[in-house]
Amino acid sequence: MKKNVITILIIGLLFAVVVIMGLSYYISQSEYREYNRRDINEYLSVENLEDGTIGIINKSTSEIVGIYDELLSFDDGCTSSVLLVVKDGLRGFISAKTGETIFEPQFLFAWINNDSNNLAACVNLDEKMGFVNVETREIAIPFQYDFDKDLFCPNNYWGDRESILDFVFNQGFCIVPGKGGKIGLINEKGELIIPIEYVDIINWRDLSTPEIILKREVREDTYKLSFCDREFNPLSSIEYDLVEKIWDYGYQDSGEYVIELYGYIVKNDGLYGVLDKSLNTVLPIEYEYIYERNLPGEYNSTKCVVAVKNYVPKLYACNGTLLNDFYVESQIEYDTTIEEYVEHSGLVPISEPFNGEASGFIQYQLKDLYGVVDGTKRVVI
Repeated sequence: MKKNVITILIIGLLFAVVVIMGLSYYISQSEYREYNRRDINEYLSVENLEDGTIGIINKSTSEIVGIYDELLSFDDGCTSSVLLVVKDGLRGFISAKTGETIFEPQFLFAWINNDSNNLAACVNLDEKMGFVNVETREIAIPFQYDFDKDLFCPNNYWGDRESILDFVFNQGFCIVPGKGGKIGLINEKGELIIPIEYVDIINWRDLSTPEIILKREVREDTYKLSFCDREFNPLSSIEYDLVEKIWDYGYQDSGEYVIELYGYIVKNDGLYGVLDKSLNTVLPIEYEYIYERNLPGEYNSTKCVVAVKNYVPKLYACNGTLLNDFYVESQIEYDTTIEEYVEHSGLVPISEPFNGEASGFIQYQLKDLYGVVDGTKRVVI
């Protein structure tokens, strides 16, 4: 009898030890899972698995609905209808609500659409780009656009381009790639709106800019720029060697954030001019150099330009109004001993004085060249 009691006690103790060990393991595993799990959104979470992969967990069932190498589009509070996943180096789409597979990982590259048309760009194994519909799960626009990862991948997006080559629909349009780094623009039907013959399509996303700038390469590292309107109609037959926006941004007194376009600095055949934002000529293309200047005013500043001809810098408002007929860039003053320098240098000062007041001798600068004017802005050196 005594032996039976001892046996029962031993079995009970062993059972208690097993239960405690199991409970400890369950608690440790729960803590491990809790530590390695994060919410993706209100429907899904992601868990780091012991083999280095990740599990997508449906929070309503607590089940792992997919195992992948990586989740590319993870973002707390993500509102996209799909998520990008990677397996064996290929990308696919899963539902952001259920975690179920929409397209198995099969694409070299893929992007999540932020427009309302459910079209997402992908690159297949033949390095052709097309578009899938993530709602109907069908190919919407055939895989026909030449994609070169050395030219179009994120680390090479900028280069000679200002536009962002994310291949995502915006306002019903999307950039598409072509041979030699050229790009074009399509609509949601896959129709070419701008042919694939440009290296850049600038401002097309920016609705605050009335014009779109098209940049094409005429020979190696030599480009021409032209304008079209937001209906993609040419605005001028002139192509420029350089186009720079004159623009500003800031907060008004009302607190409204404002982006304002004033015009463009343009260049052809080595000479510069200025266009207003309606592409009317403000300053003809006859200046040796034109650059932008900020003067205190509305928002953060008032935009002006300094136009240089025959080494004379003049300050203009962006509408072409002359503000200063000899603009002094810097205010470095010299004492009168410079008279002796002028006398011994053999330089002949300009006899016609410029309007304006200053004290002493002042250094002025044009790009990387320097000169000196006297108190009446007469050029001394």
